[in-house]
Amino acid sequence: MNFTFSIRFSLFVGLFLFINQVTLSQVVINPCASITPIHIVVIGSSTAAGAGPSSSDSTWVNRYRRYLQSINPANQVTNLAVGGTTTYHIMPGWFATPSGKPAITPAKNISMALSLNPDAIIVNMPSNDAANGFGLNEQMSNFITLFNEADTAGVELWVCTTQPKNTSTSQKLIQTEVRDSILNYFGKYSIDFWTTIADTNNGIDPLYNSGDGTHLNNAGHRILNNRVIAKGIPNEIMDTLSYLDYVLYDVYIENYSLCGDSSTAVNVVIANSGINNANSFSANLRLDDNVTSLSSILNSNISPVNSCSFDTVKFIVNTYNAVDYSIEAYLTSIDTIKTNDTVKGISILTTGHPVLFTHNDTVCSGDSGIISANGNSVMDTVFWYDSLVGGNIVGYGNSLSFSSVTSSQTYYPEVVRGDLFYKNSLLTTTDASTNWNGIMFNIVANDTLTIDSLKVNIFSTGSQTIIGLYRMDSYIGNETSSVGWNSWGSKVLTVASAGDFKTVDFSAITLNPNDTLGVYLYMMNSASSLSYQNSGGGSDYVDSNVQILKGTGISNSYGTSYYPRNFSGEVFYHYGFRPQGECVSQRKPVEMVVSAPSVNLGNDTTVFLNQSVLLGTQVAGSTYLWSNSHTSSQITVDTANFMVGANTIWVEVTDKFGCTATDTIVVTFSGSVSLDENKFSSIQIYPNPSNNGFVTIKGLEKNALIEVRDVNGKIQHKELYSNSVIGLTHLSKGIYFVTFYQNEQNKTKKLVLD
Repeated sequence: MNFTFSIRFSLFVGLFLFINQVTLSQVVINPCASITPIHIVVIGSSTAAGAGPSSSDSTWVNRYRRYLQSINPANQVTNLAVGGTTTYHIMPGWFATPSGKPAITPAKNISMALSLNPDAIIVNMPSNDAANGFGLNEQMSNFITLFNEADTAGVELWVCTTQPKNTSTSQKLIQTEVRDSILNYFGKYSIDFWTTIADTNNGIDPLYNSGDGTHLNNAGHRILNNRVIAKGIPNEIMDTLSYLDYVLYDVYIENYSLCGDSSTAVNVVIANSGINNANSFSANLRLDDNVTSLSSILNSNISPVNSCSFDTVKFIVNTYNAVDYSIEAYLTSIDTIKTNDTVKGISILTTGHPVLFTHNDTVCSGDSGIISANGNSVMDTVFWYDSLVGGNIVGYGNSLSFSSVTSSQTYYPEVVRGDLFYKNSLLTTTDASTNWNGIMFNIVANDTLTIDSLKVNIFSTGSQTIIGLYRMDSYIGNETSSVGWNSWGSKVLTVASAGDFKTVDFSAITLNPNDTLGVYLYMMNSASSLSYQNSGGGSDYVDSNVQILKGTGISNSYGTSYYPRNFSGEVFYHYGFRPQGECVSQRKPVEMVVSAPSVNLGNDTTVFLNQSVLLGTQVAGSTYLWSNSHTSSQITVDTANFMVGANTIWVEVTDKFGCTATDTIVVTFSGSVSLDENKFSSIQIYPNPSNNGFVTIKGLEKNALIEVRDVNGKIQHKELYSNSVIGLTHLSKGIYFVTFYQNEQNKTKKLVLD
């Protein structure tokens, strides 16, 4: 057929201007569109195939695939696009290609797309037709044929406009004519891939030019993706059932922590993908306790949910203490299909919160001691702080030891549960374009960290063994030789589908800042393959802690290097110090107490022969030992028990902690009616202490008696005063008591021989 179109671009400028960015929140997805999985097929040329961006993650088709799968993970996008394609290549199989025009490509055309049973088709043909001189009429004729072919099959089809290109004026004219005609003819089934991207001369705005004047960069593809999202294709192709069907759409957990939370919420999402109904129904939650083997059921009555609408029921489950629950959510309703009314396999596992137990210690001055604290699980770690809030860590472990303690001290332990480090991972790309046996790449540490495991894209299915090698420097320059490579480990994996990501937990490797770890991964079977990405100049992936640099494809026995290639996978690592772990107890004060008992018998004293003195005081929990072997807390000193004259009396007090204190007093019994203290006021004894055993005594009358007793009251020296210097060199070092007898009176003084 031959079609003629009147081009009135000015009529469409105002109709099809789009904002540069479209956020996902601007497109409201109907519940019916998110319940049933959808399949979209893309046919087109190099832009849809992924040309231009620095990585395939940034292409509009892959961005759109991720968007659809964020709505429903079961959604699919199949990309049949290939560079160089024109509208003639994608015509249906029955189409009679005009002479001199490109032949149909059966594996990439509309017939192949329809054979995949899609819910929708997107056609993206930016500029190849114009570059081949195919004008407005023949391009539009082909687009309409494609649209009608899909419509006949009951599949909706969207046509993207042409895209700006830095080309000749004549080709730009074809591009703009076709753009306007697509927008005019297909209306809501057209997608504007022109506005914002084009400059004033209908070429590519430099902001979006990948560098070749034909293809768009990352930012340009972002705009294309947003334009496709803005069309709300899932809403357009959704089907609403003719009968009532409540679907238990999702179950998810809020306020979850490893240690548990008293207000953990299990949210049950219900959707109605069918007609309205006035009857209420019940949402139920069954909790199976895997520890006690007991079960409990929570339920909630739900008001009717309108057609193509959601409702969420929140069940509060106390997980503060350790729990191990298997959860089944189910609906009790009168809907038609019961198989989608139950969700099983959700679980909640918590360790519970740590409880702090503390133990003080009391020691004698100068002794060693230990204060202790512990949690209620072997998973707990105790940290000791120097203040109740904030402060510094002074130790960790269940005890804190001290030596030569001379003063009481207080510290504040807390119990921590969970890992004492931070966990993170760096994802490279989930897309892969190459399947080959091995890959080498470098991991560079920005900070001290430990590599825990890798997630690897495996192409070959069935039982597969992956081998890991490493070297503590770059792989570059070491691609062809095994010298310097170390075994990292091997892992047997079961791969269900090509492209599955599998976790490989080789031994942990710790890296210091700026360390480079060369990694070599390959399949043991030389016929098996990993999947990775071949994307232009390759990409480096970076976060604040680690870098994964572009690598090279290598077989499982070294050999030729295919550089650059991007590792498709994820690196899991941990780093840093997290002193409060997953959860922590409150701090409590724990004391290291120094016990220092005291005893004071008072000053030396002289009493009459018929008088007595009561010595000592009662201290609870203490024991006593007096110089006369008595063990009571108090003793009476009188002449019935002690001698006339000077009596040296001491006591040793031991408290309940085994700490001791001593004191000594001299009690002198005098037979004199009175004592004239003035007669002794001039007596001097010096030096006191004496370090050579000689002392000088002044103030005594000649022939006065001098007696020297030890602390036990035994006389060690006696002489009549005749010389002011007396020699006591025969006595041991220690404390002595010197009594002077003069004119039937006496006086005792303490003397220290040092």
